[in-house]
Amino acid sequence: MVKRIQQIITFILALFIGLFIASSFFFRAKYNYSVYGDRAVLEGQQLFVFLLWIVFVLGLGYVLYRLSRKLEGYSRVKVIPAVLLLSGILQLMIIFLFTRMPTDDSQTVLSLAWAMLYDKDYSSFQSGGYLYMFPFNFSIVLYLKTLLLLFPDNYLVIKSFNILFSLVTTLVIYLLCQELSPQARKKTMAF
Repeated sequence: MVKRIQQIITFILALFIGLFIASSFFFRAKYNYSVYGDRAVLEGQQLFVFLLWIVFVLGLGYVLYRLSRKLEGYSRVKVIPAVLLLSGILQLMIIFLFTRMPTDDSQTVLSLAWAMLYDKDYSSFQSGGYLYMFPFNFSIVLYLKTLLLLFPDNYLVIKSFNILFSLVTTLVIYLLCQELSPQARKKTMAF
């Protein structure tokens, strides 16, 4: 009985994923803050451009797969830090080339952190306040408040910490894969 329920749930999830993938051939979400604000607008898919992107992504995936197979011959003590360093440099280039300040919900959370730090304003916890209605954002406000206390009025520092945490997350995912894959565990030298 439990096996049958699992199969039904798996089938329903596969159906939704298939529906999502199939609908992407006909519709795409367009996000342009200056035109539409903080919301996506569905529009018709440009099938030729979409197919070109599919071919490009598949080709890039193949190249990255071949590169990863070649890197297996090298020591992981050298490869992992090099990959993390390249990823960090690429992410830093992106935040410095495409400087963008927070908007809408992100701006609200950042404003609350500023208000709590500089004005000692905790009114957002009161009935009808932002953190009263959305209490799950309190940890983010506290995190931003701490960063702003250490590095006043510097939004690039906040973005840099996001990069640091994404690199740590990447390393942790790699280490978890090593733990979960018996075949990979045999090849591991230093990690």
